[in-house]
This record gives sequence, structure tokens and C-alpha cells, in this order.
Amino acid sequence: LVIPWATASPRTQVLGCWKYGHVAADLRKDSNSRHSIAIPDSVVSIGEKAFMECWNLSSIAIPSSVTSIADYMFANCYGLSDVVISDGITSIGKSAFSDCIYLTDISIPDSVTSVGSNPFEYCVQLQTIRVSPDHPTLKVIDDVLFEKTKRG
Repeated sequence: LVIPWATASPRTQVLGCWKYGHVAADLRKDSNSRHSIAIPDSVVSIGEKAFMECWNLSSIAIPSSVTSIADYMFANCYGLSDVVISDGITSIGKSAFSDCIYLTDISIPDSVTSVGSNPFEYCVQLQTIRVSPDHPTLKVIDDVLFEKTKRG
């Protein structure tokens, strides 16, 4: 799926398909087709709830030009099963992937240093969260994501 306004300008400041029905229509429940999205490097910011309830979104690649995954960005994307979070993204917002019921695994790069509450709430098939053992702020224990405690 090509996001036309994201490639029109040299650096797109905000992408929010939830607010723009002309893109979201194919991704919503009324459509019978499944979609993969590769967000172009020209996108630097994606708005809160941008892909919320895009039931037919099956996979997405978020480039390093986007620095954060906003609150509820992919909430209720029931068909989402494949997510690529590029190195360079620094934060994952509150409930960013909640109710992504087909998401089975996700890798979080070392660049992510901040994670909001319940980013994977109700991801009932999520079995594996990957972070490197040397991750500066996050760790996984028994398939649960934790922030490392700061000792001073």
C-alpha cells in the first residue's frame, strides 16, 4: 500500500491515517483485503491512534526516521501479525499495540528507551518479546517486558 501524501513532500511531519478516511478505508473492517505497509523514510512523525482499528493491516515496517510509536498507534489492529521496529525509534507509547491478537513475536531495538503502560495489552498470541541482553533500559523475564531499575 502506497501512502500518497507521505511521499509528496521531502519530510512529512505527521502521518495519521486514522484521521484520513481515504487511506484508512481499505484498512478498516469493511474491506476484505489484507494490507502490508512500508512507511517511507520521508515520514518523521506518526500521530496518536494513526492506524487504530485498521483491522486489515497485516504487517508494517516503521523506519528509523520515525522516532516514536505513539499512544494507541496500532490499537485494535486485529489482523496485525508482523511488525518491524527499526533501530532509531526511541519510545513505544501507551497501549501502542493493544488488541493485536495475531501478533506472536516482536523485537525491540536498543534505541527504544521509553515504553508506555501496557503496550501489548490483550495481545493474546504474543509469545516472544525480544530485546538484546545488553539493552540499556529494558529486559525480558519469562516473556514479560520490564524496565531496568535505575540505581544511583
